[in-house]
Amino acid sequence: ATVSVKVLSDIDTVAGTVSMRVSVALEWKDHRLQGRQPHQPLPPFLWSPRLTIQPKMLDLQVETVEFSRDMDKRATHCDMYSVTLYEGKLLLPLDLQLFPFDYHQISFTLCANKSYFNNGGTSVAFKTDYRLLMERSNFGPALEPVKKSLQIHPHGWRINAAEVKYVNTGRAQDQAMICICVSRNPFFYIAKIVIPLFLIAMLNVMSAELNEKDLSGKLGHTTALLLATVGLLYTVAQDLPKIDNLTAIDVILLSTMCLIAGTAFSAVVVRRIHVTWDMPDLATIVHRVTTCVLNCSYATFAVSQLVPAMIKRRNHISQLILESDDDGVIQGSVAEETKKILAAPELHGVPDW
Repeated sequence: ATVSVKVLSDIDTVAGTVSMRVSVALEWKDHRLQGRQPHQPLPPFLWSPRLTIQPKMLDLQVETVEFSRDMDKRATHCDMYSVTLYEGKLLLPLDLQLFPFDYHQISFTLCANKSYFNNGGTSVAFKTDYRLLMERSNFGPALEPVKKSLQIHPHGWRINAAEVKYVNTGRAQDQAMICICVSRNPFFYIAKIVIPLFLIAMLNVMSAELNEKDLSGKLGHTTALLLATVGLLYTVAQDLPKIDNLTAIDVILLSTMCLIAGTAFSAVVVRRIHVTWDMPDLATIVHRVTTCVLNCSYATFAVSQLVPAMIKRRNHISQLILESDDDGVIQGSVAEETKKILAAPELHGVPDW
């Protein structure tokens, strides 16, 4: 079999879906064609392997675009092939705790549990009917390099590696899992959210230069910054994931609003010290110290949210690069499992009925 991912687009972290188009090319020998000449038509009830995709795609469309004899000079009269396209939306279990430095694994399983007839019908198949061999065919390797095979790339995402491996080897049908490792390009969120929030925090530092007695001026300054933060939140809300836990971006947004609220509260305290208690020197000291402490604490906290996520993302990508080959494909144990199937196709992995 040769699996080729043609389309990987619309990775929607809000809905948790990804649009995909997968091409699966199969080659096999059908001894029922022994003695038939190439020009003779195929028998009406000739069946071929048909793989299904799990988990089931939304709006799934399956189309067998080719189902014929292999006319290659090296082929025999028994050599057959088919090419089937699967297109739809796949549900993704997303962990967005590191957003926008998150990385995910888009995975689906090809199950050899059906047979397809050239008149359009299908039936259930088992390992006793045919085996799924994830090895190179005339169409290419078992898994074509995703970076090369893609016709439509996912906008805003980076493809790091891909892997094919056998799973659930003790079940009644062969199953091969395709894993595509992707990571988000975080620059959009850094430029549109993080940097504006840091600029708002920098403007908040300037409140230290306002007169300690000018409470209305300070409150007007902090109110304007708070409104700017809330406006930014509503502007980018549609691009932020809606989950139960807080992401790094959510924490920074909340901490920015807490910083501004804390600055407004300290302005009230400073004015009371200056006017009510008539201690202008102490008011000046408290005003500058609280402004410095609040903003330094905010900067430290924000960096502590971003830097570990960045480092974790970088280490994950580096590990994938080390494990994959030049084409970005991780060569796992699939070759060893394929050899075991070829050595005993009627016995290896077949359950005890």
